[in-house]
Amino acid sequence: MTNPKQHRMRIFPSGLTATAVALAIVFIFAMTAIPAAQAQTYKMIYNFTGGKDGASPLYGLTFDRAGNLYGTAAYGGSGYGTVFKLKQYNSNWVLTPLYNFSGYTGANPYAGITFGPDGSLYGTTNTGGSGQGCGFGCGVVYNLQPSPTRPATPLSPWNETVLHRFAEFTDGDYPRSGVVFDQAGNMYGTTLEGGNYCCNGTVYEMQRSGGSWTESVIYSFNAGDYDGLQPIAPVTVDQFGNLYGATIGGGPGNWGTIFQMTPSGYGWSEKLLYSFANGLDGQGPEGGLIFDGSGNIFGTTTVGGSGFGGTVFEMSPSN
Repeated sequence: MTNPKQHRMRIFPSGLTATAVALAIVFIFAMTAIPAAQAQTYKMIYNFTGGKDGASPLYGLTFDRAGNLYGTAAYGGSGYGTVFKLKQYNSNWVLTPLYNFSGYTGANPYAGITFGPDGSLYGTTNTGGSGQGCGFGCGVVYNLQPSPTRPATPLSPWNETVLHRFAEFTDGDYPRSGVVFDQAGNMYGTTLEGGNYCCNGTVYEMQRSGGSWTESVIYSFNAGDYDGLQPIAPVTVDQFGNLYGATIGGGPGNWGTIFQMTPSGYGWSEKLLYSFANGLDGQGPEGGLIFDGSGNIFGTTTVGGSGFGGTVFEMSPSN
């Protein structure tokens, strides 16, 4: 099981945005691997109307093995957001709403969806649920599956099962990130607020037992100079079962942190891998983290950097 003692932070050159990095990579690849490649073209494949199809898709999309796209819209539908599917027919894409949230079943899915080991869809909503606490409910973790019987039409809604309703305070509330699975089928996510220290946020685990799921908070952030504050990003699981994530605040100066959580026979231990120092190295990491084959971590910050427009960073393990 890995547990890096130190990480070195490297910020990409001043003014170099994520888009610029991506374009540079595409350019190099095109020049070296596919000399005859044509320029990329942009095409809109769907325009949301703000009605039953949804509005404000805040997160990215997920492909299935057949090439269909799945995503969420934070609003629209019945007023509380939707889950949708996009399927390509010849040169056109057709959107099918899979589920409209009702408030009690969840509201405002800010995060995208994840395919679970069983092939069905899993996700979170930022609010809604029981209607108790948080004013309008503290959010839910949900599962979506097609009807076990053949639907009457392709527009027939999928079945939603609420796996957990967050209950404020120590349980955590307002999950803005989606969920991820480890190799054992356990599910993990973060909440923006809640936990043992009121409003600092949590990392939670969902374990399946029989036909139900049990949620437990495995870490509550306590802010201050030596811990993070309010995670928006999802966690990333490595091959050893360690979790990695980011918080938008916390650390000296409250610029944000990158953290690691390691499982043991006594629960989970958390360690800060990096605290953003002064804003010049970035501030407020809201996105998830990715690894390359050498164990380096890559991510982004929403603001900070020399132009205060955000950064792309790399963390390399040492020792």
